[in-house]
Amino acid sequence: MNRGIIMEVGKRHLIVLTPDGSFYRVPFKPDASIGEEITFPASARRNRPRSIYRLSALA
Repeated sequence: MNRGIIMEVGKRHLIVLTPDGSFYRVPFKPDASIGEEITFPASARRNRPRSIYRLSALA
């Protein structure tokens, strides 16, 4: 289990910032609010900037 602070609330997911500075996308929880500290499963997807994917496709 990982811990982190909710930075963004979307329609289907939350963006969570962990203490080591990584961002994760976790499933939406209806009672979640920005600034709240939550625990989430280690299997959550790490959120990477999309520009990295675009640059690698161009290469």
